[in-house]
Amino acid sequence: MSDPIKHSVDSVWESSDYDSFIIMKDNRNVVLNSRKIDNLRKSMATFGQIIPGIVNEKNEIIDGQHRLTVAKLLRIPFKFIIYEGLTIASVIEVNNSQKAWTMEDYMNSYIAQGNTHYMALDRFHKNFDKLSLITCRVLLENRSNSSNTDSRFSEGGFVVNPKGLAFAVHVAAVLYKIAEVYKGYNKHSFVSALLCMFNTEGFKEEIFLNHLSNNRQGIYDCINRAGYLRCLEELYNYGMGKNRIRLI
Repeated sequence: MSDPIKHSVDSVWESSDYDSFIIMKDNRNVVLNSRKIDNLRKSMATFGQIIPGIVNEKNEIIDGQHRLTVAKLLRIPFKFIIYEGLTIASVIEVNNSQKAWTMEDYMNSYIAQGNTHYMALDRFHKNFDKLSLITCRVLLENRSNSSNTDSRFSEGGFVVNPKGLAFAVHVAAVLYKIAEVYKGYNKHSFVSALLCMFNTEGFKEEIFLNHLSNNRQGIYDCINRAGYLRCLEELYNYGMGKNRIRLI
């Protein structure tokens, strides 16, 4: 008679045929020289693999690709439980319950799925590596408002603005110039305000850059987008008798 309090539910399997397991191409990448791999290797070398991985009926890894990688490095069997019917959506849900996916994780996943907009973002970020990934995303979306589109991005809804790549490249080049005088050039609220200025009727880039050159302290830290709009408006309009712009 089985114990009503505790009983076996799922069998734990193990295998040293590491190549029989499939890493989903749209899952986030394992970085071999990462601190996570190093710590896990030390732990598994001492205690073995305490927590089994999860695979589906196709031998696709749902949870445990780091453990599989370390098991292979240590040449010990990989322990796992089989749950049928799990997909990449299951991977995301499992990982988010442990450690949330980063923007780069989502980008790489959609690149693996062939999404050209995320591919364009990746190329843009590599070309302008001084800019953060979120800054590159805001530029390509030409998003001059403060709306949060993180959920849309994670759901595959990122789209490069029809105004085009050329505009984003142009603003990115200006941000590189600003980076020489203002360390907060990558702040989301600042980039959003800068885009608003670039999209404002009557704005002339040469006036802005000239005023920035003559007043290197003209851009200062602000707590939000509205503050940066005020800052940029003051910098642009300084000494202007006419042709002033309004951002707020």
